[in-house]
Amino acid sequence: YDICACLVGSEMCIRDSPRLGEAKIANFKDAYGHCDKDDVVAGYKNDLEFYKLYDPRNSERIVRTGELYAKVKTRFNRSRWKKFRATLTNKAFRLWSVKTGKLRKEISLDKLVDCVEIEDSMLDTLFALVLTDERLKFCSRDDNQVVDWIIAFKCGMLARRKICRGLQANLD
Repeated sequence: YDICACLVGSEMCIRDSPRLGEAKIANFKDAYGHCDKDDVVAGYKNDLEFYKLYDPRNSERIVRTGELYAKVKTRFNRSRWKKFRATLTNKAFRLWSVKTGKLRKEISLDKLVDCVEIEDSMLDTLFALVLTDERLKFCSRDDNQVVDWIIAFKCGMLARRKICRGLQANLD
């Protein structure tokens, strides 16, 4: 719920310019409690940094790294969990072999449709990346890490959608 409130606050700050009128600040105070113009402007600057990090038009920047377990198929069409070193950037998601260090999978974030949490009785919390052509399942040793990965993917999706809408509006 805190994440939703932050994203709603971010949306408001991005929508409104830093030169907010007193009426807009009053509306913001009514909805979110104590707030003055400096708070809103600070939020706006933080949102600019957020979009700068996730903007796919910028040079590649690392958003998140860590170890993840991915569900992979074996030779006999069975599946098992395999440990990978994962890197999420503003352009792609990469999985590296922990043993050899070789890149095993690279996914352009343009193919990302959604990132969803999955409840599992055996492993607690998993998440799935829904891509245009496949669905991949991941888990971590720590549920908090799973949540952090989901947030990172969702933030990237939010930024990409907002940027695409802005570009589309400029073309119209």
